[in-house]
Amino acid sequence: METNIEPNTKKEVITLILADMRNRKLVMGLDAVGLSTDEFNSNLTELIFEKMGIAKQYEVLAGNWYEDIIFNILNIDLNTFREHQLFFAITLYDALQEKSRELQTEGMIKSKFTYLQLAGFRRFDN
Repeated sequence: METNIEPNTKKEVITLILADMRNRKLVMGLDAVGLSTDEFNSNLTELIFEKMGIAKQYEVLAGNWYEDIIFNILNIDLNTFREHQLFFAITLYDALQEKSRELQTEGMIKSKFTYLQLAGFRRFDN
């Protein structure tokens, strides 16, 4: 599993993360007003993991971690989310790359990554 990702692949993954976040935010909004959203789930996680080089045996562990992080990001106010969505996608990419290296070297996720830890990568308000 290779974690040194080429610049074009990095852009692709960040674009996929942005698309995933936007889709999920839309689905959450539609759910909130009572509309059925089963047909609108894009499920880009598998493609993101494939592009990041996360081995199949770690997809469940990485998927649970990713879902926790993405849920916390999407619970942010819509205006803040819109204003900083690229920052969130790049930061999530960086965290996912770190998690991928951790899985590769240790074979398991040791500590749970929290939103506060994720926020420590970069600041969007400076």
